[in-house]
Amino acid sequence: MFISDDKCHFSINEQFNFDPDAYGGCELGLDTVKITFVARPEMSITLRRVDSFDGVIMSPNAIEKWTDGEHFYVWKERDADAF
Repeated sequence: MFISDDKCHFSINEQFNFDPDAYGGCELGLDTVKITFVARPEMSITLRRVDSFDGVIMSPNAIEKWTDGEHFYVWKERDADAF
């Protein structure tokens, strides 16, 4: 997930994947994030914030994590430039 100023975007499988089926926008809530794919703007998925993916997926640099508990695992990584 990429967050800059007031915009939020996500991509699947690759950091800069701009395939409409694997890329979209997001809206951050207090403990949720709603993602919408470019290819399917009528379909949105709401994910909840979690502390851990319980071993389902590795995300060593994640500073925040969200999931629907089944299919979608989204995380925000620390900027490489921040170190």
